[in-house]
Amino acid sequence: MPGFGFYAVWLCEKGEVFIMKKKIVSVIAVITMLITLIPSAFADNSIYIGSYYTGNTDGTGYAAMDIITCTDSSITIRFKRIKDDVEKYTYTFDEGTVSGDTAVLGCHIVNNDTGSSFDGTAVLTLNGNVKVQITSSLGGEMYTGNLPKVANSSFDNIPTIPQPTQEEPVQTVDVKVYLNETPVSFEDGVKPVIMNDHTYVPLRSVFSGMGINVFWDEYQKNSILKEQLITCTKNDTIIQFARTFNDNGYNVWSLKKWVNSNTMDSNYTSIDIADLQPTIINSRSYVPLRVISEAFGAVVEWEDTTKTVYINCDTNNTFWYNQEQVGRFEDFLLQNAHDAITQDYSAVVPESETPYFRPDTKFYVFKGTDQWGNVKLVIAYDINAGGVIDSVVPDAAEVTNVEQRTETNDVTKENTDLEDISEETSDMEDVPEDNNEINEAPEEID
Repeated sequence: MPGFGFYAVWLCEKGEVFIMKKKIVSVIAVITMLITLIPSAFADNSIYIGSYYTGNTDGTGYAAMDIITCTDSSITIRFKRIKDDVEKYTYTFDEGTVSGDTAVLGCHIVNNDTGSSFDGTAVLTLNGNVKVQITSSLGGEMYTGNLPKVANSSFDNIPTIPQPTQEEPVQTVDVKVYLNETPVSFEDGVKPVIMNDHTYVPLRSVFSGMGINVFWDEYQKNSILKEQLITCTKNDTIIQFARTFNDNGYNVWSLKKWVNSNTMDSNYTSIDIADLQPTIINSRSYVPLRVISEAFGAVVEWEDTTKTVYINCDTNNTFWYNQEQVGRFEDFLLQNAHDAITQDYSAVVPESETPYFRPDTKFYVFKGTDQWGNVKLVIAYDINAGGVIDSVVPDAAEVTNVEQRTETNDVTKENTDLEDISEETSDMEDVPEDNNEINEAPEEID
């Protein structure tokens, strides 16, 4: 049966082809798996070994970490957190595991105030800077933050903060800027630039025309760090760049936004500017154009063929100040604010070294004592009068006492009035019946 024999041969060939295809698929799968394993097998996680540091956002302390060992599968670290110059918790970490860019470590946490202890977990994201998240077994978050790598052991010494490049690489093209269809002019040597595919402009060049006030401040934040602030205000909106530094270098800039509030308020919006850091070019401060413009509600468009930026926005600002007035705000320092406090207050000390802003002014906060007890004084800058006492409020702990003093005074006053009435009644007994003298008696009583 030749037909059957041919069919049998065909089936055999078909089976071999199928088996061959199956083998090829298996080989491809193995190769694919090996390819996915190659990066981790050859990953050089030793680049993460070193010291990491970040200044605390409220300026009262810092977080520091040393990555002691780091491979593709394991990691050892030490970490500490200082707040208000106090190390409240001591952290001890087990050897952790590493999978891809994530490291997980168990830890033991001791409360140095009470001596109590509990376990916790640390999760590190290894991606350039290291993001650290530490949670306790009790369900609380102990710490979350991004720690940039620093040059020396920040764990044991005052940190060396990375010094940014002062002359950033820029794309030298002729960038034009239009504000509400009107070209913006720039001085020679301080023109807009393109850096990392973003347009940067000199600090005040465009924003003044948009009705935005721009203030620069630099002050001693704590015993370790100074801080630089770039504060922009317009109507009810404030945005503020901030970075800490010392003689060794600078931390990265952060950016926050407040609406209908002031920069003391913890209710703000953080804006990610990891790739949009202000920088210095030819000794001039440059800031990212789009991020500031859009934070104040402007519409920003980029035309690549002509390298032109078009900005459309409302330029009105209820609290707009000219450049000379802005300079006076910048010159209003902590000592100037202190000098504005009258002799009605004693034991006056700054609550913080930080200059704060409302949309209409700059101010500092002090603690002191008046005749009633402890108070907080807000000393603001008035464009016509200089430093003035903007408000005085009782310290939170003193509010009840103030109310009690008021009630006591009212009772004392009532008792005094009763005594006066008693004296008046006694005097009335001696008043003659002469109508004229009786009519004059109220004047004597008054």
